[in-house]
Amino acid sequence: MGINEANIRKRKTLYSEIYAEVLERTMAEYSPYQKAVDLLDDFFVKFKIPENLKCQTISGILTAMCQTATTSSQATSIQLLLESDKLDLETEKLEKEIQLLTAQIGLAQAEQDLTRERIKLVKAQTEAELAKKPLIEREMAVYDDNLRVKEAEILKDLASGYLIGGVEVPSGLHQAVMNKIDLISNQS
Repeated sequence: MGINEANIRKRKTLYSEIYAEVLERTMAEYSPYQKAVDLLDDFFVKFKIPENLKCQTISGILTAMCQTATTSSQATSIQLLLESDKLDLETEKLEKEIQLLTAQIGLAQAEQDLTRERIKLVKAQTEAELAKKPLIEREMAVYDDNLRVKEAEILKDLASGYLIGGVEVPSGLHQAVMNKIDLISNQS
């Protein structure tokens, strides 16, 4: 038994249940059908209509009323079945929309969490970069100090070369070596 066959059987059963209930209510004790039958009986008694004419009239009227009630009950049952199907489809559609919205909310929350983590990362990177600044400044100062030392060594070696060669060191060179040494001492 396939899915379609099972669905058809289910729909037939549902139609039969709806039809039986609608027809029963149409023919119930206080229904328009029963009121019409009671009204006819009252007219037949009131106007003293002969029994054979009464039987012909009632059978014709009741047949027409039964056919109308049956047709109306069938149409009402089909309409109720279609409305039920429509409601089922609407329910499925709403459930899918709810699932989609739930997924979108989950995605938005995940994006929000990711953004928070990114903010934390950027803050940590900023703090790390700010912490590096004094180290970089110190390294630059050491490099500058090393350059000054190197300059002083070169000038000292130059002055030593003059002395070793027996040449008098020019006063400007002697003063430059002393200035460089002072500069190194003052920077430390």
